[in-house]
Amino acid sequence: MVKPASARHNHSKTTPSTGDYTCANLSLRLEQNIAQAKALTNSEIKNAKMIKTVDQLLDEARALLPYRLSPEETLKEIAAGTLVIDIRGDEQQRQDGLIAGSIVIRRNVLEWRCDPTSPWHHHAITHHGQKVVIFCNEGYQSSLAAANLQQLGLRHATDMVGGFSSWKESGLPIAPYVGASLQS
Repeated sequence: MVKPASARHNHSKTTPSTGDYTCANLSLRLEQNIAQAKALTNSEIKNAKMIKTVDQLLDEARALLPYRLSPEETLKEIAAGTLVIDIRGDEQQRQDGLIAGSIVIRRNVLEWRCDPTSPWHHHAITHHGQKVVIFCNEGYQSSLAAANLQQLGLRHATDMVGGFSSWKESGLPIAPYVGASLQS
């Protein structure tokens, strides 16, 4: 049943028991309630330690790594047969080149390619005890990625400090990008 017009709320009236009903005041109250709800939710989440900063994530990831290699140490590891994986994007690889002896596995499939028990693992991944060094452009994404590989049981997975940028600054050899170099 529809109420007669006289029984409907008139949003421009003020009554002592209900306060000011103007649109502006209702809008302000709504904004205040939303802000309070957001503050309460964020406070509750922080108390539950669910929110972390990117620096905290990076510190936790690096704490899982046995040792982070310098570019010079990575070059020695390549010579010793260690699997070195480039997770940089195609555009960065085309622009800056590649590290000879490394393989390219895209970051979005890294865990599937590096899990030796996965039906999609890369043929170069043979066992959980294998040495694996990950590098990205600057050494941040690779730390997070190597920590994921640690969690998959690759206990010798680590990354290269400073990434490809550090390799380049060290004057180490760079191979030209060739589309056929893509391994993933």
